[in-house]
Parts: sequence; C-alpha cells; structure tokens
Amino acid sequence: MSWLTESLTQHEALQRHPERIKAIDFDRFLTDVPSELQQVLSHLGLPDDGDTADRIARSPVLTRYSKAPEHPYGPALRTTILNAARREHREELARGMRWLEGIARTDDAAAALLV
Repeated sequence: MSWLTESLTQHEALQRHPERIKAIDFDRFLTDVPSELQQVLSHLGLPDDGDTADRIARSPVLTRYSKAPEHPYGPALRTTILNAARREHREELARGMRWLEGIARTDDAAAALLV
C-alpha cells in the first residue's frame, strides 16, 4: 500500500511538473554515480566545474552503506541485500503483489504502474 501510494504520488507530480522534477532511477544511479550527479546538478542549475560530480560521488555518504557504514555500497551489495530480502520475505511479498493486482483490476492508474 505504501509503495502504491508513493508511486502514484510520484507519477502525478511528474505529470504536473515535468520541468521541475528530475526522476532518478536508483539502480541506474548506482551504476554511474558521477554521470547521474552531473544530470542532477544540471537540472538544479548548479555549477559543475567538471570535477564536482566526481568529488561528490567519492563522498563517504555515497560510497558507504547507510545501515552499516563499515560496508562499501554499490550495485553488487544492493543486489545481494534485495535478493536476501526477496527470499526472506517471499510470502509477504507475494501477498502484497496479489493485493496490488486486485487493486489494478479496478484502478487504471495502479494498473499502469504494474506494467
């Protein structure tokens, strides 16, 4: 329910203000942090001296796992954590998906998100 609410809100905000909002795909962000940060800086109209995004990308805030700062964070760790959560919470996730699919049968906006 939280995912659906957040996703519908984000979709509506993007539809209403596409020029003001920069949607970021987190998985893509992790694969090329400097490039993604350059796009964010540009979107916000902030200066980039050519090294700004690289410096930010090397920051401990973006290179460490926030829940366990002793671990570096990147696409591989994210995949490991997500796969473990999928295994551990498989039944609850399946229940949630069935609920979402039920909502999607009667709500076009929800159905569009599940495509």
